[in-house]
Amino acid sequence: MKAITHYEVYVVKLGRWALHARFSQGEESQAVEAARVLEADFGRPTQVLEESLAPEHEQLTIRVVAKNGTAPPETKGPSTDTNVTSRIFMVCVNAFGIGAIVTMIMAISLSSFRESGGAAGSSFNMLLLFTFAATVLTAGLTMMKIYIPMEWILWRGKGQESQHRTIETLLHGVRDPEPARWQPPAPASVDDAADEPPALPDEPAEVGENEAVSAPTQRLETNADQGEQTSFQISSEPTPDAAPKPAETTESLIDSAASVMDSLLEKERAQLIAFTDTCVAALTAAKPQLQSFERVGLNLYLAGAATAISERGGFSDNIKLDLLRKALEHSGTHASIAEAFAQRLEVTTQRPRFKQLMTAGNAAMTAVLDGITNASLPALPDLIQQWADPNVRGAEIKKVTFLLTDIVGSTALTSKLGNSAAQRVVRAHNAAARSATKNFRGTAIKHTGDGMLLTFPDAASAARAAIEIQQEGTGYARDNPDAPLVMRLGIHTGEASFEEGEYYGPALGYLNGVCSAAGDNQIFCSEEAKSRCVGPAFRFQDIGRRKLKGSEVDAQLFKLEWTPKIKAVKGPMEYNQIGGKTPPGPT
Repeated sequence: MKAITHYEVYVVKLGRWALHARFSQGEESQAVEAARVLEADFGRPTQVLEESLAPEHEQLTIRVVAKNGTAPPETKGPSTDTNVTSRIFMVCVNAFGIGAIVTMIMAISLSSFRESGGAAGSSFNMLLLFTFAATVLTAGLTMMKIYIPMEWILWRGKGQESQHRTIETLLHGVRDPEPARWQPPAPASVDDAADEPPALPDEPAEVGENEAVSAPTQRLETNADQGEQTSFQISSEPTPDAAPKPAETTESLIDSAASVMDSLLEKERAQLIAFTDTCVAALTAAKPQLQSFERVGLNLYLAGAATAISERGGFSDNIKLDLLRKALEHSGTHASIAEAFAQRLEVTTQRPRFKQLMTAGNAAMTAVLDGITNASLPALPDLIQQWADPNVRGAEIKKVTFLLTDIVGSTALTSKLGNSAAQRVVRAHNAAARSATKNFRGTAIKHTGDGMLLTFPDAASAARAAIEIQQEGTGYARDNPDAPLVMRLGIHTGEASFEEGEYYGPALGYLNGVCSAAGDNQIFCSEEAKSRCVGPAFRFQDIGRRKLKGSEVDAQLFKLEWTPKIKAVKGPMEYNQIGGKTPPGPT
């Protein structure tokens, strides 16, 4: 029996993913276009998921078809506790109440007209009945749109298991780690089955001895031709100790074929990684430290190379994006930035200047595949430098005060604290940064993976915001000693260009060096920022000249002194609790 497939468009609303629309089989392009329109018109992150159910195997497969924009890390999944029945009852009661009130008002208003013989009794009653029905219908439809959106009805129509797996895919994407892709299952005997590791090590199931046989089998799979997806068995039938079923034999053949595809892709990956190493070596030889916009240029060049490999091998767009992500991460781009760049690649290619650089990368990779070693790589540093030149691209250059936050030890948070506690620390950081940004008229530019880049109208506002952020972080650490929030902050005022919602220029590299020089719970400022913070409210300690990380620049640095907020009476520090435990009361 043919699998039942449909496509679902999700959009972020009020901090949650919401099911916006559902499309039938064969309408993938319409679903993707609807998501792009949503993202373009409202600026909200969107995702398109394909949900396919094979009735004969009771196997549900969910994969990400398209992903536009980057959702904030604190975005939640669709609400599963919406009581639609009670809301429908409330809408009906209110609609009938409004209809009765309007009808009563009309009856009173027209009573004098009726008494004067202006209308017969039957006609008058028909008018009131029509008024009541029209009012109930209008009020009901209006309140239905407000209190019972179609997205809730669509979401409630999904099965419980489908809801759970959809939320996991929206929030975490592929749950199976990358090395496990397209690997054939190792032959195992009945005696070895007990030693086989569970399919989902991150969600161990607590099962007693008597329940082990009847527990449902869970399995993760991926499809080399379709890209990222999550598959699982939802059948709860017991697995007999017998010979494999024909369906299982078919799956083994599919896995074996996928293994062959994997070996082919390993060759393509190796080619792209070698090409990436050559590009990075050529660039770093000319300029040891790449600026932000130069890094974007390198990413575009590598995108062209990944396109050339995909075109040569006849691979799908999903495989091309997968190859590109690996190359970008290998070149030093953060995983989250690489993912966002890959997802917006199709939009990026519509810009002539960006497409020009991708075309150059495509030509260079094509030449390498054809065995031409001296293609266009020697000219890559000049190409990137010319492309990133603000005067050439017509970017507006202005002086900006930046504040960069960095969570100390962010990469080790999950392994040390667990995913739940680590996410709570990140949410506390994000809440503190956003609150200070709002209080001092700043702007949040982007997440950097382990911090945030903020801008402020002046250096004094940035300094006050930095102090407030550290005060909030200290308060959070006091109330959560097992999962403290430790940050380093950097402030710098310098020239930068603004394009596509981001800032580019040497000031960003300088800012990163200033922030990296700071220690735990410290705020470091450049001389340019410190000179603009005038007044008794700011106290600075001269740190001296330091060589900034990632460059050969010696910079004069200053540490901005700050102290936690203390209440006038005996008790805990004055602190706005953010995402953690309830602070203790006065003692």
